[in-house]
This record gives sequence, structure tokens and C-alpha cells, in this order.
Amino acid sequence: MKRLCLSSVLCFILLMSVNVFGQQFEGGDGTQENPYQIATAEQFATIGNYPAGTYFEQVNDIDLNSVGEYELAGNLDMRGRILSNVSRLTLQQGSTLTDAIIMNGSVIVGQDASNVQIESMDLQGVASFVVENNATVELRGVTINNENENNGITINQGANVTFFNCMINSYSSLTINEGANVTFEYVNIGGGFSSFTLAQNATLTLKTGIELYNSDLNNFNIQGTIVLDNEDAYIYPFSPDWTILRNNM
Repeated sequence: MKRLCLSSVLCFILLMSVNVFGQQFEGGDGTQENPYQIATAEQFATIGNYPAGTYFEQVNDIDLNSVGEYELAGNLDMRGRILSNVSRLTLQQGSTLTDAIIMNGSVIVGQDASNVQIESMDLQGVASFVVENNATVELRGVTINNENENNGITINQGANVTFFNCMINSYSSLTINEGANVTFEYVNIGGGFSSFTLAQNATLTLKTGIELYNSDLNNFNIQGTIVLDNEDAYIYPFSPDWTILRNNM
């Protein structure tokens, strides 16, 4: 009888907890069919409390006022809404970020996080995108419009990153650190890089061509390897000092 009562109490507490969590949002139950609806900065601040497999959708434009750091272990569909002044949004293992517009902020893929996916993201203003050590992420349909030459894209040691059908505009810098592997396929470099570092033992693989017009090659530090992995792949302009290999077709 005591065991039955204890089980009943635990079930009641669990149900109440789920109900309280659900009340933090405008609606939804966190499933793929009925995601939690995020309408305010206060609601957004709670997403780090939820495990992988939880689904969210943003239903209003939200200003985070550059306060706090946020983590996402689940799946966030921003539905084309704006998230502005994001001090740090870290994507964890298996998380997905979809249809996002982020103004003035940093998007981070956490250390050792794998199977992270970002699809259709527009990162604007004073913005940065960072992949931490040994993380794996695929970006599709992402545009990075940076307005500060000291910000841009940083891929850290041992990370594996694929950019597919992406655009990198304006003053963005690109840093690929030691042991990282980055693949570009249908990537448009608009306006050139403010700087480009490819460290020793790092690899940039090109499935298609990239053009670096308006880039100052004097700000490039290429010690790693650029691999042309398709007969249509190329990089131009380039320096004869760079190590460029073409895979056998």
C-alpha cells in the first residue's frame, strides 16, 4: 500500500512539473507536432531547461538585450522571426536551428557536439559564428552579413563543418584552426573576406568554386591545405605559396 501511495505521489509531481513547464510558453506541448511557442525573452531564457528531442517555435520578434547566455539541446524553428542582441546562443548535441534571423549576436556550436544542423539562418549586424573543438555541424541556406571586420566565422580544433548553398558577405573573417575540416559547396563569398586563416593541419575542401574578389590576400595566412574535390572546383585569386591539391577525378 505504501508503495502504491508513493508511486501515485511521484506521478502527480511529474504531471504537475510538466504542466508548470508548459505554462511557461504561449502554447504547445514540446512535441514535433505541437512545439512550445516562444513569444517573449523570458520564455526564450528557459529553453536550456529542456532536453534533446524537445521542439520549440518562435512566434514573435524577440530582443534579448545582450543579457545572458542561452543553450539549445532541442529543435528551434524561428519561423522567420527576428532574435536580436544575442550575447551567446550555444547549440548542443543533436540540436537543430531553422528559419532564423539573428541580429547582432553570437551563434556557437558547443564543444564535442555532433549532428548539429542549421538550415536557413540569416546572421546579421555585428555577428559571429563559432564552432568549438571537435564539434560537427552542417549549415544549409545560411547567410552571414557581418558589419564588423573583427567578427566572422571561427572553426576551432578538430571540428568538422559543411557549408552548403550559403552566402558569406561583407567584412566577415574566416579562421579555420588546427585539425579542423571545412567543406564549401555552392558558397558565395560576396565582398571578400576581411581576413582568412587556415592553420597547419587544417583542410578547406571545395566542392565548387569560390571567388575571393575584393579580398586583400595580404591578410590571408594559409598554412593548411585547400583541396579541390570536383572538376568544377576552383579558388581565385590565390597565391602560389598556398598548398592546393586537386583530388583525382
